Amino acid sequence: MKLKFYKDIDVPAQKAWHELSEGFGDTGKWTSLLDSSILIGAAKSGAHRECRIGNRTLTEHITKMDHNDMQVDYELIDGRPPVVAYAFNSWSVSPLGETRCRVTMLPDIRMKWWAQPMGMLVRFGLSQTMPKVLNEFKHWVETGRVHPRKAKKNSKNNMQNVATAT
Repeated sequence: MKLKFYKDIDVPAQKAWHELSEGFGDTGKWTSLLDSSILIGAAKSGAHRECRIGNRTLTEHITKMDHNDMQVDYELIDGRPPVVAYAFNSWSVSPLGETRCRVTMLPDIRMKWWAQPMGMLVRFGLSQTMPKVLNEFKHWVETGRVHPRKAKKNSKNNMQNVATAT
């Protein structure tokens, strides 16, 4: 299933692209979807990003990092849910004048044959999650601060870490 999500952002396209491309490994800093993330290698084709969600690790492989077209494509190569056969995503940045841009996300998820009846649930989940991710990216790029959702999650995680340490 191929989906499309986008968000208009009030910064120049080059600024949004810089945060997206050079900050590709830092996604966990600004989105509440992830606990943390790290880039293994330089921000270019062939690098890997490891994302932590709870006790799960997802590994994504950058298949394209095009600075001219302001597009990054990556495939989830490890940590897919058992029902998912293939997971790919593409982010791009398009100028909307000198001070605005549009960030577009094009996820492509393919379910295993036996899980295809669950496709509508996956589509619904993505339709709830991906706009939140784009809103958090918008907030990060426009303000330089994490979205309140991420701040709340960070605060909760810090409280749990303190409780565990005592």
